[in-house]
Amino acid sequence: MRCRHPFRCAILTGMARTRNVLIAAPISRVARMDKMSGIFRYLSSSTADWSIRISDIDKIDLSDIDGMIVTGRPSAAIIRKIEKSNLPTVTIAIPCKARRNLVRLESDAEAIANAVCEEFLACWHYKSLVFATGKLRTAFAGRCEPALRSCARTRGLDFTHITTNLAAIAKLPRPTAVFALNDTIAWDIIRESQSRGIKIPNDLSVIGFCNDRVLCENTKPSISSADIDFEQQGFKAAKTLDALMTKPGTIQEGIIFNGLRTIVHRGSTPKKRTGDWLVRHARDFIRKNAVKGITVQDVVREMRVSRRLLELRFRESSNRSIRETIIDRRMEATKNELLASDDPITTVCERCGWRSVNHPKQAFKRQFGQSMSAFRKRHVTASHCPTCPRS
Repeated sequence: MRCRHPFRCAILTGMARTRNVLIAAPISRVARMDKMSGIFRYLSSSTADWSIRISDIDKIDLSDIDGMIVTGRPSAAIIRKIEKSNLPTVTIAIPCKARRNLVRLESDAEAIANAVCEEFLACWHYKSLVFATGKLRTAFAGRCEPALRSCARTRGLDFTHITTNLAAIAKLPRPTAVFALNDTIAWDIIRESQSRGIKIPNDLSVIGFCNDRVLCENTKPSISSADIDFEQQGFKAAKTLDALMTKPGTIQEGIIFNGLRTIVHRGSTPKKRTGDWLVRHARDFIRKNAVKGITVQDVVREMRVSRRLLELRFRESSNRSIRETIIDRRMEATKNELLASDDPITTVCERCGWRSVNHPKQAFKRQFGQSMSAFRKRHVTASHCPTCPRS
């Protein structure tokens, strides 16, 4: 006799049963094929026993399905069907409402926005940042725009979001950095810009999204693009769905964010500036402005890169931090002022950019082995005749 409760029996006997899994993922694009590869990689490395069906949701009877993975661009009707279903479901980059047994895999928009900004600013000193979405408006674009706007504001760049008016790019201050929502939009922008005599990548630099290798590598110039690890997305989706089906309650419903693999540098962005270039210009800025009371953040803002990157370049160059470099320059200015004037030490410290007197006094004594007063008295006495006025 056939058991009426095969799932319960499978748990009690410790025997795994074959799961009927629907994968609603068009495989015509490289990204979707990579996701499928990740799904099969999980199946080959685990004990999961799945009978996979690849089909659109509206073309299959879901009553025979134990779980599903959905990606692509489903219609609003399909999204509603996913939301009403109680099947264990993992969606990839689909804006579904939260429900029981549903986990969403989404790209980490904030991390990607920061990585794109870092890539641009490691290449050139831009005046403006553009986020180009074309007519396409996705949940990822909605999360990415404020993150990019924040990056631009932090680094002193103008920020513009454009949709269909690609000609607006020609009116932006140059050089301009453009992050396109996908590689097709990046290609359209490059073609439009070239028709207007805009030089790429010097006047306009472009980074696409998804790294469609066929398109990116066969465009002139080739397109730099943010490469998302779609294969890992597929692996995570399969692992999560397996847990939803076999161990209910062990997976928290909600969103799992997936980061960026890398940004593939091609012809649409200039060659990266070396760390020596950054350090040289940062030191020049510190030399001119240390006595004005600048902070580490002022240097980072001026260079328009992340503090982490700039600190790393300083350490590689001289094994000194940005703060230590500022203090060194300020200390040098303080020493010169002590010798060049009779002003009180408090006035000298203020003139050299110190916010208080105690810290520079202690630092000066540690560096020169004597107090500021003793240093001034000793060196002034040695360099001037007691009977002659100081010049």
